[in-house]
Amino acid sequence: MSYLTKQKADIVCKTIFNISIVVCVVSIGAKLYCSNELAVKNQQLKDASTQQAQLQKEVTDLAFVDSSLSSMSSIEQAATKLGFIDMKDSLVSLDLNTPYQASAVTAER
Repeated sequence: MSYLTKQKADIVCKTIFNISIVVCVVSIGAKLYCSNELAVKNQQLKDASTQQAQLQKEVTDLAFVDSSLSSMSSIEQAATKLGFIDMKDSLVSLDLNTPYQASAVTAER
């Protein structure tokens, strides 16, 4: 081999080596960036999952409160506290032939 050919081969090897180092550094940087992005997304997913569980628990609690407050016994207790009295007479319909119904209650005093 001549000196010029050896020198060209050296330059080609050094260039390939330098390009390989640059590619390796860029590859490591890209991996770090992607890992960081995935870690952030994973944390956001965990936070959203925790918030969803809390909201589901709150919905369940509210459904329980709703069912307990809408029960007939709790409505009757609240009406009694407000001063309502038990009805002793039955309702009497005024007109059965109309599309709108009305009723009357007779009160004993």
